Amino acid sequence: MGEYKPPFTITNKILSYVSSVSEKIGRITAISSLETKPHLRKNNRIKSIHSSLTTVARIPSPL
Repeated sequence: MGEYKPPFTITNKILSYVSSVSEKIGRITAISSLETKPHLRKNNRIKSIHSSLTTVARIPSPL
């Protein structure tokens, strides 16, 4: 039985595509994990709104 030779060669361009796809999969995974934790989004939203109000209305920030 002979040695198997695939019908392609791995090039720098292919490796670049693979790394790009892997990065995008990582981003999707991170986003989907945030969606499963709505309390984190809610807390961040509250902080964001409070910061905006503090800047616009000069509401003192609690210490």
